[in-house]
Amino acid sequence: MTQVIPREFVRASRVLYALWQDWKANEGQAWCHTGIFDLLVPDDLTVAGYTQASRQEGVRRRREHVVPRLALCNRAFDMFSENSTIDEVAELLQQFLKIVYVSSEEASKIDHHELGQKAGMPIPSWWLSTDNLFARLEKAEIQFERLP
Repeated sequence: MTQVIPREFVRASRVLYALWQDWKANEGQAWCHTGIFDLLVPDDLTVAGYTQASRQEGVRRRREHVVPRLALCNRAFDMFSENSTIDEVAELLQQFLKIVYVSSEEASKIDHHELGQKAGMPIPSWWLSTDNLFARLEKAEIQFERLP
């Protein structure tokens, strides 16, 4: 029996497929606006945890994508180029489109240029070794509570 993929991830995959077709037709000159994920997939399907700082009263809380949205767009485009299906890309999104609520200060630490991981993962071959979804947060030494 195959796993049922929530329709929100399938919808996001269809939009990515359309964007990939534009990219292909324009010889790589189109782009993927990463905000589409936030519009198409609600937080209740993506929240993976919270930091203690993000739960404090008066602290500005940010949604930190544990895998950068641009990395997901790029991977989806690669998968479509390799003849992956919409459902296969939807499975990728279901597995990797996760957010952890962090404080603004923690978000700045994660995105700091010295770590070089604002739009990518800390390990160059991360897609080949996907055992650590939270590698960016760990490299920035951000502690968080995972949700079940």
